[in-house]
Amino acid sequence: MKKFLSFVVVALLSLSVSAEDSKKATVNSVEWTYVVLDETAKTCKVGAGDAKKDITIVAAIDESITGSITVPESIEGYKVVEINHSAFKRCQVSSIIVPNTVATIGNEAFKKCNSLTKLEIGTGLTSMGEDALSESVNLTDVTIFATTPPPVKTERIFSYNASHPENSPQSAKLHVPAGCKAAYAAAGGWKVFCQCGGIFEDAATGISHVKQTMTSSTERYTLDGRRTNSGKGVNIIRMSDGTTKKVVVK
Repeated sequence: MKKFLSFVVVALLSLSVSAEDSKKATVNSVEWTYVVLDETAKTCKVGAGDAKKDITIVAAIDESITGSITVPESIEGYKVVEINHSAFKRCQVSSIIVPNTVATIGNEAFKKCNSLTKLEIGTGLTSMGEDALSESVNLTDVTIFATTPPPVKTERIFSYNASHPENSPQSAKLHVPAGCKAAYAAAGGWKVFCQCGGIFEDAATGISHVKQTMTSSTERYTLDGRRTNSGKGVNIIRMSDGTTKKVVVK
């Protein structure tokens, strides 16, 4: 009987870890992990999981990806409206653009991104997570196009401590639309930038001009050069624009 109960407990724990049904899709040569939020409204979030609910956190992209990336406005027909908790935590990209469709950014979404120097956030943001930028020490420019400062959970995007520069982006500047500096300088969370690089009213244009180059995968190979459809392990994918990328299939 005890063995049976133990089996039931383990089974229930396994269900809690895998309850969030994450999917993967390639957009603009980047493989994204996403979760459908509303099938009727066709909305989704990038990244998956919730540590507080014992659901394993899954990053939005592979941590080894470098360079500049743009969060897609939609993935396989689902509009991206949310960036999950820890979705880009410890990622190695240098620049991230968040489109106007995104309304919510989760806790620690961009935490410990040591290579991240620039972050652009569209007009649609209505909620910013706690410690979203904590310990991203090389961040120099954050641009947000929302004219009203979005509320920040616990009023802390990151903690500023001049005595411990290793814990926060000490030189980060916040760029906001014209006429919005005073509002951001008084807003919980956002006003921390007054202690760092300052707040500037020079976010003159939105990010709707960003061109989305649509590509798709054409061929997939294993590391030893064999063609494969969906082999597990490290795969080399050739894209329709002639580029290649390396992905890990679990």
